[in-house]
Amino acid sequence: MKRAKVKNRIFRVYFVTAVLATVLILGTDGSRFDAHAMDFTLTAGSPGGVYFKNAAAFAEFIKKEMPGTSTTVIAGGGMANVERLDAGQADIAVLENATATLGYKGTPPARKKYNIRMLAAFS
Repeated sequence: MKRAKVKNRIFRVYFVTAVLATVLILGTDGSRFDAHAMDFTLTAGSPGGVYFKNAAAFAEFIKKEMPGTSTTVIAGGGMANVERLDAGQADIAVLENATATLGYKGTPPARKKYNIRMLAAFS
């Protein structure tokens, strides 16, 4: 199998896993999601930056793979993304591992321990 096809399959597996994990994290009672439409808000870095562009591409992929789903990408970055997750202003955030760890452990500059989980790490 060609390398690009293998990478594509691996990405799809990660994507499906990420979506399922999101559903489980947000609750399995179905109250967060409508049966016909799902709305995801992604928070990333500055518009025009690599993180924002990747989040926008991921948002388009979600809409393509899950018809009826809408996505919004909002600018952010760093600990602000962790705080948006905690406040319910975002469903998915693009974070560096160090920022996610600081937020999870409550280490400054985090203001508290945040209840966040990593869905996937990409390199």
